[in-house]
Amino acid sequence: MIAILFALPVALLAIDRLLKSYALHSLPSEGVFWIPGLLGLERFDNHGLAFGIPVGNLTALVLSLVAGAALFYGLKTRKRGPIHVFSALLIFLGAISNFYDRLALGFVVDYLRLGPISFVNIADGMIVAGLLMIMIHEDRPKPSDG
Repeated sequence: MIAILFALPVALLAIDRLLKSYALHSLPSEGVFWIPGLLGLERFDNHGLAFGIPVGNLTALVLSLVAGAALFYGLKTRKRGPIHVFSALLIFLGAISNFYDRLALGFVVDYLRLGPISFVNIADGMIVAGLLMIMIHEDRPKPSDG
């Protein structure tokens, strides 16, 4: 069980890094599509934040560090079951992959086109999945019987 908690996020990180390298060095400029113009591999240099929010690279790097510190603090002060550890690992490794892009390239490499205007990468999916898992499994106060 513990091995899966670490193996899957690490494998996803490796796949993301390989696809980013492919997008940077080998992907044809017109992309490779399963559904033309809607679903396929196409390189997009993301200079903004999620959902295309425009910010400078330094601001994005600082915001990433602040979000990482908040996540670490939240995990340190709360219950840490296997789901929380797995979720945090997904978020952390996804963020590391995108953070590396920002440091090395000045932008995040997105390579998966989803629809007419959306570009993402596996690291983005790891972050979103981890956040959703934490929200779903968050301890909630029990209603009082009074």
